[in-house]
Parts: sequence; structure tokens; C-alpha cells
Amino acid sequence: MIRCLICAFSIFAAASAAAEDKAGGPVLDTASIFSWVISTFAILSLIVAMAYLLKKTRFVKVNKGTLGIENQLYVGPKQRVVIVKAGSKKVLLGVTQTQITYLTDVDDVKLEFERIMSGADAQTEKSLKENDSTKDN
Repeated sequence: MIRCLICAFSIFAAASAAAEDKAGGPVLDTASIFSWVISTFAILSLIVAMAYLLKKTRFVKVNKGTLGIENQLYVGPKQRVVIVKAGSKKVLLGVTQTQITYLTDVDDVKLEFERIMSGADAQTEKSLKENDSTKDN
């Protein structure tokens, strides 16, 4: 970007130097002044447009923290359940218009679910073996 500006100014300076008359003084007519004003506005509008595009595309990342919303589910008007990630920890929160309520840690729920399911699998296998043994008798 800076290189483009330097190139544009050097081209403008070269054009101004070429426009000098033979006596060595600058040529000041309305066409050259109008050309200078138009080129200045073009460069300024280009800078503003580039800044707007950079802001909208989030090319420059604003949030550098470790806190963020990982997922959310709307359960009613202005009510939602949100998974917030803070570092390596995930927390489930209930969010309404007036309050935020802590529900549980997400990782603990997953481990608890896996523990229950593994226990249920073992219980199912045990009951299947008992059923097979009673059918054989």
C-alpha cells in the first residue's frame, strides 16, 4: 500500500516536472489544478475504501483473547444456551435478556456420559449373558 502511494506521488511529481515551461516556472492553469485535485481525491478515496474492506473482511483479527462463544442454541425468544470456551475449558451457560446462568462444564458432562454409557454397556452384556444361561437350562 505504501509502495503504491510512493509510486503514485513519484508519477505525479514527474508529470509536474514535465509540465514546467521552458523558462523554468511551473505552468498554473485550471486544467493542471483540476487534475491535481481529482488525483488527490482519488487517492484518498482509495485509502478509505481499503480501510473499509479490511475492517469488513476481518483481515486484521481484533479478538486476540482465549474467550469466545463456540456454539449456541436458541430455545425461545431472547433465550439461548451457549457453550463458551475459556482457554481449554468449556462451560455451558443459559442466557436470557436479563441474566446469565451457569449450567455445567461441558467436558465433565461428556466424561460422565461416556462413563454411564460404558457402565450401561457392561450391564447390558451381563444381562444378555444371564438370559443366555437361563435359556440353556
